[in-house]
Amino acid sequence: MIKATFTKAKQFYEKYDRWFLPATLLIGFIVDVITFKSLQIETTFLLLGAYAILAGASIVYIHGYDGRTEPPKKVVFKWLRLAAPAISSFSFGSLFSSSLLFYWFAGSLTASWPIIIAIAILMVTSEVFKKFYLRETVQVGIFAFTLFSYFSILFPFFLSSLSAWVFLLGGFVSFMVTMILVIALRRWSPTAKTRKRRHYAVIITIFAGMNALYFLNIIPPLPLAIRDAGVYYKVERTADGYTLTGDQETFPASIIPGQTVKAPADGVLYIYAEIFAPAKLTTTIYHRWEYKDPSTNKWVLRARPSYAIRGGRAEGYRGYTKNTHILPGQWRVTVETERGQSLGRIPFTVVE
Repeated sequence: MIKATFTKAKQFYEKYDRWFLPATLLIGFIVDVITFKSLQIETTFLLLGAYAILAGASIVYIHGYDGRTEPPKKVVFKWLRLAAPAISSFSFGSLFSSSLLFYWFAGSLTASWPIIIAIAILMVTSEVFKKFYLRETVQVGIFAFTLFSYFSILFPFFLSSLSAWVFLLGGFVSFMVTMILVIALRRWSPTAKTRKRRHYAVIITIFAGMNALYFLNIIPPLPLAIRDAGVYYKVERTADGYTLTGDQETFPASIIPGQTVKAPADGVLYIYAEIFAPAKLTTTIYHRWEYKDPSTNKWVLRARPSYAIRGGRAEGYRGYTKNTHILPGQWRVTVETERGQSLGRIPFTVVE
């Protein structure tokens, strides 16, 4: 009875296997949506940690099972082998989308479109390059990347710090955990012993690449994220919060970068931003005001004012800066950390 059920399940899987990998990735994405929206962030991190363990265990089991000269006789092991690819792709989907979803829910709408494109590409290529994704070395690389991304959010959140040493600590821990995965593969998978140099090369490349991107300020400063930002003629603090005076934007204009504002009579414009940060995290935010010099066609730094923020507010910590020497032309204001890591950019054009 059990063998017959397994045979039917295997036949069903083989018939529709082209849909299983993208479907489980999509389910992992949906689960992340639910957990980020309904659960506390601490609980979400625990779930993502469990997904990392499942992903690693699935990789070891798949390649350990396939590397045996004779498959196990017990049906339960065959069931596990049948389910392992779906478990690993579900876990990878959750881990990979966790950092993207952080920006989805913490960022403005104009920052969400790259996330949607990235998820769409992931779903499409998971089917097109299915056999490529299931290769041992490729899965080790994906595991190393997703784990690095996970710890790059986890450590700053729980240590309440954006210091470089926190990023390095997260990278080191992810490197060591991935090395443990490779050691387990060498123990259980005969083919892994002949591919260990490839595994090491992939892990070192990802580790070095992520660190290079971080110190070049290309990686954004997770877990900080902009919830809302814009340019205004006046910002006033009231008992209930802030009163913002600015132009009414249509919906299409709100999702297309590059707002057009009229030159203020007093020559003053404000940049207002709501920035999400974990509780207990305190840091300094800078607004880098740049003007495009029409004579040289180059961006010129006009001001870099700052203000301190404290984390813990779900809607984001609110702050603003102003520039009192606004000229007609192209402007951009980059919201960044002290190290110059960019949270977002507000481009706008001032017209007479």
